[in-house]
Amino acid sequence: MEIYCIVLYLYGGIATDLDVIPINSIDKFLNNNFLSNINLLLATSRYEGSPYLFQDACMASIPIISSNVGGVEFFVKNDYNGYVYENDEEAAYLINKCLMNSNFISKIPDRSINILKNFSLENMTGQTLKAYLAI
Repeated sequence: MEIYCIVLYLYGGIATDLDVIPINSIDKFLNNNFLSNINLLLATSRYEGSPYLFQDACMASIPIISSNVGGVEFFVKNDYNGYVYENDEEAAYLINKCLMNSNFISKIPDRSINILKNFSLENMTGQTLKAYLAI
């Protein structure tokens, strides 16, 4: 089974183009300054185990709209840096809400940095040491 990444290009909230890229060539695609051109990450997975995709979106200051899957709770805070949705209708509403709110979008860089601080080397090693000392 081959996996694909679907890239939807928007201009003024209107879809203007679509790319379907095999996942085996996604690295080449991502290295072409791709992340700096993304307006929004829509994650539609039904099952995940805390994917790096959320961390990458935070590092690139991209708002995230995601289904309620494993790991999303660490990276997405509703009305802070994105939204977690429960059904397709809610996802469509939240995409529009996010893209049409320039005030919300302007706050994403600082908010993403705050979320990523939870995953700093100092914080992660401190939490690991604390867990070992508790044993």
